[in-house]
Amino acid sequence: MIHEKKGKIMNQQEEVFENEKKNESQSKEEVFEVFETGHDNPSKDEILDTQEDKEKVDYIKAKEDQELHRMQKRKQTENEIHRRQKQRVEEIRESQKKKEENINLKEQYRIEVIQRLTKLEKRSYNLRTLLFGLWMNIGPGDAEIKKGYKDAILKFHLDRAPKDDMRKQVEAEETSKLIQRMKERKEPITII
Repeated sequence: MIHEKKGKIMNQQEEVFENEKKNESQSKEEVFEVFETGHDNPSKDEILDTQEDKEKVDYIKAKEDQELHRMQKRKQTENEIHRRQKQRVEEIRESQKKKEENINLKEQYRIEVIQRLTKLEKRSYNLRTLLFGLWMNIGPGDAEIKKGYKDAILKFHLDRAPKDDMRKQVEAEETSKLIQRMKERKEPITII
């Protein structure tokens, strides 16, 4: 579409150029006629015709300049849009890369936390010993174990972990899972 408009503009410019050549050749012929006929002054009709031609040429030139200016403006906006699109694509790629790095880091933390909690689970034979292993002091009664369980669930709840510390989030998530598993377990684990 742009190439078609450029082609039209070029054709219009060629026509204007040809018109100017014709006007120059006509004015030369008129000068020769003046010398041949001996008339020094052109008639009023001839003056009006040349002025009208000049006005037409000026009008065409002004239109061409406007069209050219509009095309240049459009090209600038297209370039700006293209630049912004490239920038946005780069931003998306960077955010995806960072997201992948965070996922990998989170998985590394998860592996470390699971290994530590697995050792703790193997050493614990009931919920009370697990809570004791998580540094929560609990008495031997059932009511104290229930209270300790509630406190542990609140302490290791995912929403209470800092949002900017990924390690603590993973630790809270895995610890709360372990506490739930130990609560649901009816029999103590036999250690071999």
